[in-house]
Amino acid sequence: MNKKYYIIYLLVMIIGTLTYAQNQDPVATLVYYDDETSLIIYDDNNTELFPEFGMELTPGYSIDTGLSNVEIELQPNGTIVKLSPDTVFSIDALQGREQATSNTFSLVSGKMRAVAARAVGDESYTVKTQTAIAGVRGTDFAMQYTQGVVDATFVFDGLVEVTNLKTGTSVAVPTGKGVDTFGEVFQPTVWPAAKLSNLVENLDFESLSPDNVPGHEVSTEQKTGEEETPPEEPKTTVEEPTPEEPTPEEPATEEPTDQTIITEQPIDKTPGNTTTPEGGGMFAGFANLFDLEIGSMTVGETTYSKAIIQPRFVFGKLKLGLYLPIVYSKDILDPGNWYQPGGNNEWSFGSDQDNDYDLYTDLFQDLALKIRYLEYGDPQTDNFYLKFGNLKTMTIGDGFLMNNYANDIDFPAVRKVGINAGLKGKKAGMEAVVDDLGDPDIMGGRFSISPLWSGFELGYTVIADTDPIETIETMENKDPYGKPIMVGTSLDMSLINVQTSLFGFKLFVDGGTVIPYLKESMDNPSDNSQHLSNGFQTDYIYRDSKLYNWGAMTGAIGHIFIVDYRLDYRYGRNTFAFPYFNANYDRTKGKYIYQMYSYLSDPDNSEYDITTMGIYGESGINLFDAIRLSAGYLWPWEIDESDNLKTKDEDYFKLELSVKEGVIPVLGLYGSVSYERTYFIPTIQNKGNGKDLSLFDAFTAIKGEIVYPVTEGLDIAFMAGTTTLPDKENPDKIQTDSQKNPKIVPSYTIETRINF
Repeated sequence: MNKKYYIIYLLVMIIGTLTYAQNQDPVATLVYYDDETSLIIYDDNNTELFPEFGMELTPGYSIDTGLSNVEIELQPNGTIVKLSPDTVFSIDALQGREQATSNTFSLVSGKMRAVAARAVGDESYTVKTQTAIAGVRGTDFAMQYTQGVVDATFVFDGLVEVTNLKTGTSVAVPTGKGVDTFGEVFQPTVWPAAKLSNLVENLDFESLSPDNVPGHEVSTEQKTGEEETPPEEPKTTVEEPTPEEPTPEEPATEEPTDQTIITEQPIDKTPGNTTTPEGGGMFAGFANLFDLEIGSMTVGETTYSKAIIQPRFVFGKLKLGLYLPIVYSKDILDPGNWYQPGGNNEWSFGSDQDNDYDLYTDLFQDLALKIRYLEYGDPQTDNFYLKFGNLKTMTIGDGFLMNNYANDIDFPAVRKVGINAGLKGKKAGMEAVVDDLGDPDIMGGRFSISPLWSGFELGYTVIADTDPIETIETMENKDPYGKPIMVGTSLDMSLINVQTSLFGFKLFVDGGTVIPYLKESMDNPSDNSQHLSNGFQTDYIYRDSKLYNWGAMTGAIGHIFIVDYRLDYRYGRNTFAFPYFNANYDRTKGKYIYQMYSYLSDPDNSEYDITTMGIYGESGINLFDAIRLSAGYLWPWEIDESDNLKTKDEDYFKLELSVKEGVIPVLGLYGSVSYERTYFIPTIQNKGNGKDLSLFDAFTAIKGEIVYPVTEGLDIAFMAGTTTLPDKENPDKIQTDSQKNPKIVPSYTIETRINF
């Protein structure tokens, strides 16, 4: 235990002892918290109180933890309660106080763990949510409640009777099992490792100890190891115990019954343990953490067979997934015949290189490609987060320069290993992004400070594409385009930022630009008579005491219960468009280079004297922690040099749907689909304005997956999407259409997944 909190705890106990000598009424004591700036305590008159160590909490008091972890202790019986961040919890009654016959609490939202004393009198405990009531005696258990999504109870040690308020049905949840009123069935089950890990996150006690709770003490022999505890005998319980059955502390001889009897082996009851008693033995902890995929992948007109091993590991907030593929067209035993994403032999590990630099570079890249993902923490809730690997979405700040950028747009045909990380404190924070460690092109970050009131924040972002002609050089001779770097920079300000589990609102303002930098002097490919010096092309953004090619954005981001939202207004001058780095950027970034050189050749051309405006709205909903649906649309319009207002073609549409396993009763199908596109309405109206548009061209990012669970541990999956078409003779290059856009072809994958 931290020394500071140990001393505070001792002082709390001394003060508590003196208090109870004069007043025997039970109370709850605030023993520990780690973020007093966001923790809010309300008394029985709903008056906000400043939290203090040792504060007495009586019936009618409530706690909104905000970003803080909180621990309280009931006195004199010794029961302890842990509340995770983003939890709202209230004390309704304390047994023995004002003639109350039970310790009664309400979990309004969030997560809690309680270790209830079992050796002092006849203590009774009740925890209420909007959809369930949990009756407890002498038990170590955890609960999680989010309105309309989850209402779950898991028992680490003891027995909890849970009543579904909607149906009136009650079930007894024994040690090692859990129940969810929003689950497919309302009965105790052994939870998958991932589900249990999600529940117990942030529920370990920091100051208080379960070993000190009456009835949960660890014996001297157990602590010192001087005497081995005899192994626990296997016990039998009926599959659906009733509330009238004896508790584990009062075993009774059961009469023979026609119900199915399940033999349960002793399990580790420690929160955070991910082993499960069913499925048995040493492999139980690996359930659903190891996949073997066997199937085919079609890219354009070529079909490949594949066998992919994907181990997955979960260590608390740390999640690691490996990707070990063998993809071949003819002979699996001939590595020279295996598929090479982007022309790279990912199994060579540098052996096909001619010099030391290329050897080590290729070795690092091939090793990195074996990591599908490495994740730690959550960007919305944790002070530190890390995403490494195939990243479906990367957003920096409010998304002014980079929003929903994906480095896996062509996965698995093309694979990249990127980084998105963040670190934030009370007064400062930072974010970083790299698109591909093996061959980094896009990189940058954001630094922020909070110098004034809570919720106020200033941020500065720089993100650069160091090789924006990558797409161009796969299409044609790159020499005319030189060696440009596109550098995006922006300032942002958050005026209000209020975030609770029930409501969130952030008001922001952003502004910035993207400026080209030339590594070498060159003639402008759009006008050979114009010579461009190396360095920043300042005329692109500032000349004649005026700003050009800049943009601004203001809006709000937040959530209301289970619905999240974003609404913003966007304003841009000349060629500026944002977010610059979007989901489809890797395919279409060549157009920015053409546009940049064209603008520099004739910046006063009236076609560039335009103002672009737009309103973007996005909303998503999570239903029962099982279905996620979100959609967004940008409606743009522009004012030309004659002050005429008209709708602009470059709108943006986004749609995402995901359904978890077990939601659809027919065949048990589950999966997800996402679709993002610019020029959406013009394509539907067949108004390409000279562009050959279709719903699945280079301006589209689409991915879909449908999974059919054949039996436990065996799934058949069908995945579909689009990818760029490699050149047959030079696989590191891509084919283009008549407008110099990448040729996009369908990509299909059918595979059998075997879960070990």
